[in-house]
Parts: sequence; structure tokens; C-alpha cells
Amino acid sequence: MGGLNSFAISPLDSNKYLSVGQERRITYWDLRKVNAELVLDSSPFKGESEELNSVAISHSNKYFAVGGALGVLRIYEFSSGTFIHECKAHSSAILCVSFSPDDKQLISTGRDGLVAAWNLYLP
Repeated sequence: MGGLNSFAISPLDSNKYLSVGQERRITYWDLRKVNAELVLDSSPFKGESEELNSVAISHSNKYFAVGGALGVLRIYEFSSGTFIHECKAHSSAILCVSFSPDDKQLISTGRDGLVAAWNLYLP
């Protein structure tokens, strides 16, 4: 198991959280359980893998976003882990992702110095 780079606690259930890191996985945890509840690959695309640096869960608990070494921001449905969409703008690794308080925007910062604000049009 690789090192942990980031984790995000569910806003609606403080016993649940997601972690990402060097192991190139997105892991769902429940503090009341010994083992992970679900493990996803770092990329939804076969043959692609990356170290993830940041994860954020939306305030509504409907979505989460990850960013990593490839500089691609990816959005997933929180309850199922279903991949929804990816956003590309960074020329190097994404270091941090965060949802706005109303969940209508997603902010990503990268090693390239770019701060990107993404407008979200999700149900």
C-alpha cells in the first residue's frame, strides 16, 4: 500500500471518507469497519493510471472530485463511484481540488500555477 496524499470526510456522515494517494486508487472507508467499503482505480479508462494528489466531496454528498499527476480533474457520483466527467486545463499535476459552498463550482490548483474554476451543471 502506497502513501496517503489526501482524504475527504463525507459532509453528511463523519464516519465515511475517501482517500487517494500513491497506490493509484480511490478508496471508500467507514470508520466503523475494518476493511475498505469500495476501491476504484485512479482512472476510469482502461490502461491509464495516475497517482492522485487531492480528493473533495461535494457539500450535498452527491459527487466527489479527484486530481492527480496527469493534470486531469475527474468527477464521480459519490454513492456509486460512477465516473461522470473529466475536465482538462492543467499542464502538470493537480495539487488541490475543492467544491464551492453551493456546489456549483469546482476549483483546481496545479503545479503549473493555474487556478481553474469549473462551473458545474450536474443534476
